[in-house]
Amino acid sequence: MRWGILAFFFLLVSFLPASAQNNGISIGYGFSFLTRNEDKGEVQQDRNYNFEHLTYFHQWPLFRNGYVVLEPFLAYVNRPESGREFGASLLFRYDLKTSDQTSLFFHLGGGVAHSTVDFEEQQGNHNFFILAGGIGFKWGNYFIENRFRHYSNGGLSIPNGSVNANIIMIGLYF
Repeated sequence: MRWGILAFFFLLVSFLPASAQNNGISIGYGFSFLTRNEDKGEVQQDRNYNFEHLTYFHQWPLFRNGYVVLEPFLAYVNRPESGREFGASLLFRYDLKTSDQTSLFFHLGGGVAHSTVDFEEQQGNHNFFILAGGIGFKWGNYFIENRFRHYSNGGLSIPNGSVNANIIMIGLYF
């Protein structure tokens, strides 16, 4: 049901007329990745962490091929327990043009988030700082991206074990 709603919204937006391409939307799937002392896909004590991810973004040009991107997001967490996450990131994006219709791009930035999930690594803290970096490929109005995201409470409470995730996203500009 959740994927059906996301897919419907994605298809609806894909039929909007193309403009300056400063707005976009993406859907994705994320899972725990490089979390200390755990296997791929797991957080503390062998608990799987995975989620469905929806973003909207707006970008402003800084210089040729360089942009500032504001990206609010929503996520539905499947495991380790059902929950919701929401937040926003401010990213720097650089496009490396490969042709008139394609480019390779890189993101780097940070933000804030709130999660309803009780991560043992954060001892009941539900507010996080985000560090994120990614690489993607754009063709026409469409793109695919692989992003690494690091959640931390910034040392505001103890423990401060990180909750890291890999997010694979597809999206479009409009």
